[in-house]
Amino acid sequence: MVYRKIVDGMLDKQLACGFLDGLNEIKLWSRYDLIGFYYGCKVLYGNVAEVIGEISRKDIYDNAMITGSGINHAIRHALIYNEINTDTADAMKGLYKAAFYIIQVWYLLKYGVYIAKRDEMIEKTDCAEDKLILNKYKHWNENKQKTEENPVQTLELLERWSSGMFDRLDEIHNSF
Repeated sequence: MVYRKIVDGMLDKQLACGFLDGLNEIKLWSRYDLIGFYYGCKVLYGNVAEVIGEISRKDIYDNAMITGSGINHAIRHALIYNEINTDTADAMKGLYKAAFYIIQVWYLLKYGVYIAKRDEMIEKTDCAEDKLILNKYKHWNENKQKTEENPVQTLELLERWSSGMFDRLDEIHNSF
């Protein structure tokens, strides 16, 4: 595939992410799921807003709520029903990654600024738990032994954070 060869030749290919779809599909795509595409893509030709229209605050809010609901449900399900072991905590790595996207859109809602990079978000956020979540994911492999020693702590941190994020999003929701 031509596109794959292009990506394989890129300097930071592990960071590559692209949206490959037809015009009709993207126009019909769920609005809340287009936030990263709208704000985070480098458009080489044309204008994203001309294709999908403007993204509203409600679209951004819906993105955070839907993603946050998924994280919250998965974590609580694991805490209640799963055997908590190193595999359970390690499986939560993807949820920590998803938390970055929620922090990103929360920041966009709160301050009107889209921050694309996790390291920049770590610097900009004034919320200590956001920093914990972002750093936990950033240093996941380095801290694997610590996670394996206490997997419940890994789950509880994300559960506490997601619950708090609902409160923060509720405050923003009341403003529009």
